Amino acid sequence: MPFGWIRSFSPHPMSIQQNNNYIMFLFEQSTMFQMVPTDGRPRREGWPPTWFGDSVGHWEGDTLVIEVVNLNGYAKLATIGQPMSVQAKITMYFTRPDYGHITFKWVLDDPKTYTRPLSNERVFVLTPNVELMEYGCMEGNLRSLLEGAITPWIGPPETEETGKNLVYGTERDWPAYDLTKPQKITGVIRQVLSRDPFEFVRIDAGGKMLDVVLSPPVRMEFRGLQERTFQTGLTITVDAVPSKTKPNEVRAQTVTINGKTTEIR
Repeated sequence: MPFGWIRSFSPHPMSIQQNNNYIMFLFEQSTMFQMVPTDGRPRREGWPPTWFGDSVGHWEGDTLVIEVVNLNGYAKLATIGQPMSVQAKITMYFTRPDYGHITFKWVLDDPKTYTRPLSNERVFVLTPNVELMEYGCMEGNLRSLLEGAITPWIGPPETEETGKNLVYGTERDWPAYDLTKPQKITGVIRQVLSRDPFEFVRIDAGGKMLDVVLSPPVRMEFRGLQERTFQTGLTITVDAVPSKTKPNEVRAQTVTINGKTTEIR
C-alpha cells in the first residue's frame, strides 16, 4: 500500500522537479510520486481521503511550505508504527541553504492520536551521479501468502466508518443497483441537480420522470463533462442500471449527449 508522505522520505533516493504550477516528488521507494500545486489554487472539494492526502504548497521567502490534510488514517510515520488519524495535518518545510543541500522539517498535528505536535528535521544531500531505479518488492510474496507466512492487509471491515465507500456511500454504491438489468434510456433533461458528492439529472423518458445518477464532479470533469454540458431541454441517452429500492432512479454507466458518448463508471 502507499507509504504516505513521511515514510516515503526513506533512505532510497528521490528526485524533486519543479515548473510554474507544481513541485513534483519522484520517490524510488515503491515507485511513488506526488505532484503538489504551488500556483495558489484552492484545495480540491469533495475528494475522499487518501494515503498522501490533499497537499498544497506555497513559498515563504526561500522556504517551500507544503500543508497536507484529508488523510485516510492508514499511513504511518515509520515502518514500526506511529499511526496518524483522519484528523492529522502535516506541514513540511524545505529550504536550500546551498547548492548541495536541502534542509527538511516536518510537523504533525494530530490531536486524536498525540497529546502534542511531533516534528523531525533532516538534511537531503544532492547526489547527481545517482539515478532512480525501478523498485520491486515482490520476491517470494505469492509463496508466503499461500503458505500463510504473511497476512494480506484488506482494510477495515465494512461495518466501520472508515471502511465505507467515501464517495457514494452505501446508498448509491454499485451493489444498490441491479446490475443484471442494464437499460438504454433516452430522454429530455428537465432538471440538473447537484447533490454532493455526485451529480444527477432528472429526465423525461417517454412521459416517465427518472433521476439519473451520474458521477462525482471531479470524475465528470476529468472525462470532459463540464457542468455546462448538461442543459435543460437537451436529449440524453444513458446506459444505466435500476436502483433496487428507488423505482424512479437509475445509475448511469455511459452518457451520450451532443453526439458524444462518455464512460463514467
